[in-house]
Amino acid sequence: MSNKTTQSQIKLEPEEVLFLYKNCNASIKSVVFERLKKQGHNYTKLLITKEVSKLKREYNPIIIAEIRAVLKENLDLEFNPKNN
Repeated sequence: MSNKTTQSQIKLEPEEVLFLYKNCNASIKSVVFERLKKQGHNYTKLLITKEVSKLKREYNPIIIAEIRAVLKENLDLEFNPKNN
């Protein structure tokens, strides 16, 4: 049996991964975790941390979208390759 999920994945630029890593402290990750839990997703805090701290080929689109939304709503931050 394969451990690979059937869920679609997205690609991120290494610069965006670095941006997310720098701006996602423990409290942001906790907010993301709680919001995803309320939406019915069963992701662990460890998985959320891995999504922003590991350089990979593909990332979970649901987690990344929620991280982007939380950063925008709470800190007014969003990745812009020209500025970052």
